[in-house]
Amino acid sequence: MKNLTIFDKSDSVSEYSEMADRLIEILSDFGLTENEAKIFIFLGKYGKKTAHEITKSISTPRSETYRLLNNLQEKHLVDATLEQPMTYSAIIPKNVIKQLISEEKTKLKRLEEEGKEFEKVWEQIPEFQIEEKSQKEYKFQILHGETQTNNKILELIIKSEKEILIVGSQKDFIRFYHSDVLEKVKKSKVDVKILGTDISKIKDLFKKIKKNSVKSISEEIRKKQCFVLSDRSEAVFFMKDTSKKSLVATWTDSELMLNSLGLLFDMMWVNKKDIEGKKEVKEFEVDAEFKLRELKQEMIILDEINEYLRNQKR
Repeated sequence: MKNLTIFDKSDSVSEYSEMADRLIEILSDFGLTENEAKIFIFLGKYGKKTAHEITKSISTPRSETYRLLNNLQEKHLVDATLEQPMTYSAIIPKNVIKQLISEEKTKLKRLEEEGKEFEKVWEQIPEFQIEEKSQKEYKFQILHGETQTNNKILELIIKSEKEILIVGSQKDFIRFYHSDVLEKVKKSKVDVKILGTDISKIKDLFKKIKKNSVKSISEEIRKKQCFVLSDRSEAVFFMKDTSKKSLVATWTDSELMLNSLGLLFDMMWVNKKDIEGKKEVKEFEVDAEFKLRELKQEMIILDEINEYLRNQKR
């Protein structure tokens, strides 16, 4: 009969089960597989065990257990005794984390050196393609996860020469705050315009940004859209799909998309309240209601493009 462990979804260990799942996620970031992480955590919390005991508790085939234990020994995360039957124990977690971080730093340094070598060798090989005069090819690039997406947004902000336009929800701007995107916006010398939902609740995030550069918009209208537009020549927009937990965004320099996003922003900017709740009056403000239909059409276009890109990804 299988012994109950913190990896089992049982009421008696549910509190620790969630913690174990988090530890597995962290160890996976350091390159361990789920089962390798489980074995390490199991040995660390239940003491030294034989391969047979590990197999029964983790529910892995015996041959697979031996392979995983060998992997963990090679990574210096698990020790084995010479007694019969052989028993295994986990290295002290504090030492393990230091070792894993050191390995990641070494790997990163090696990648940086290889990256420089790649660029050097690449430049030494001439171009063999025949250049043809043609229309500009517009591009789309799918961005996966917060790190890749935030790095692209930061790149756009740094490259901006005239203006930065940002639309997002309260949640989006909190994410931008923690990823230093807003900090980079504050230091930018270009014209900045920001539209967001429930701006008054998070106005502390926009300190050092001119008050009339930040306006509040309807949650109902903008609930599906978030984008960053740089000089109306490049943009990163988010594909908000509640069925997926991971963050997915798209970078593009497509003229059609940029025009749509620019028009969408301009329509939203008219007749909206600034961060202090003051309304800016425009000569063409009377057209806002009439233009709302155009705005909705632009949203439909964006949703269709998002759907197209999601289908391409599958």
